[in-house]
Amino acid sequence: MPWAAEGGAGPFSAVYVSDDVTLDFDQADGGFPVLHYAFRVNDDTFDGIVTRLRELRIPFRSAPHGQADGAIGRYGGGRLVYWNDPDGHVWEALTVSYARRGG
Repeated sequence: MPWAAEGGAGPFSAVYVSDDVTLDFDQADGGFPVLHYAFRVNDDTFDGIVTRLRELRIPFRSAPHGQADGAIGRYGGGRLVYWNDPDGHVWEALTVSYARRGG
């Protein structure tokens, strides 16, 4: 499989599992101190995630890195939000795919 196909999002190489599932792989040397998990969800699920983050007082942000700003980010006509778990791994919920415009 060719690495980081032309038009990919950042350093990722997308593997399309189905119309609804894409696995994005990143090539790196050494260990993985922090991992990033991204899930494309519909608008209702996204709203539910943000509501639960607020209810549980889990700090979230509009960008992959940086301070929690409690804001929802925008990308490609959709919305996205990031937060960290206790081990520092980055979680992301987004409503528009990076790789599949319009989906």
